[in-house]
Amino acid sequence: MLKGIEKEFSRNKDLGSTYSDMFSEFQKAKKAAIQADSTDYSSLTSELKRQKHIYSRLHGKINEVKADVKAKRDKINDVRKNRVILDGVYSKIESEMCKKIKELLDIVEKAEAQQKKKLELIVGMSEIKEKAANKKEEVSRRNRN
Repeated sequence: MLKGIEKEFSRNKDLGSTYSDMFSEFQKAKKAAIQADSTDYSSLTSELKRQKHIYSRLHGKINEVKADVKAKRDKINDVRKNRVILDGVYSKIESEMCKKIKELLDIVEKAEAQQKKKLELIVGMSEIKEKAANKKEEVSRRNRN
């Protein structure tokens, strides 16, 4: 995008130099006509009209280039504003995501700890049941004897 603007600026400078060249030729022709004091003004009039036409054409091109450069600058500024907005949104989403990941890790750790406690309790219960079954058998053996 920046290269396009630089290219337009160089075209604008080229048009400006062409315009100044044409204008100086016009001035020279005008001075020559005044100095010549000849009665044949038709060729001078046609040359004057041609130079005015070239001048107006170049002036129009310069205005078009200026308008194009302004439009591109406006577009660049809009893109920059959008980038700033998107950078803010991105950083906000990134920080929220980090918080959610931390919360999820905490939940997973708590779940693992609870699972470990559950397994310990199950093992403890099975040991208690085993002891109770052993005592029951022992009591039933004593009662038989």
